[in-house]
Amino acid sequence: MQDEKWEDLLDNLEVKFGKLDRKHQVKATHDDVGNEIRNEEEWVEFETPMGKMKVSRITRPMIIDKKFHYTHSAGGKGQVEYVLSDTEKTQRVVLSKWNNLNNEWEEIKTPSGDIKF
Repeated sequence: MQDEKWEDLLDNLEVKFGKLDRKHQVKATHDDVGNEIRNEEEWVEFETPMGKMKVSRITRPMIIDKKFHYTHSAGGKGQVEYVLSDTEKTQRVVLSKWNNLNNEWEEIKTPSGDIKF
């Protein structure tokens, strides 16, 4: 999702539901070989008649290739190495609803698998 469309979405949510609580976080994960993968997540939380909701945009480097490193010994575990793009990014938008019973966010999924904004 382009930055302009993301800002338009946030503007529309603010008009419809009032004040948005904006947050931002960068997480670093590692593949099996030890290469760092940095994921950037920005999200907004807001109150609706259905309860507390969250819309997140997750940005990460595009995976160009996967390399499998096998072991030929019994009981050995293979490793996966990801080759990441330096310039290209992928983005995913996720809609979640707060579950008061479990005290955690639950992702809302549609039958087609995508959410139209």
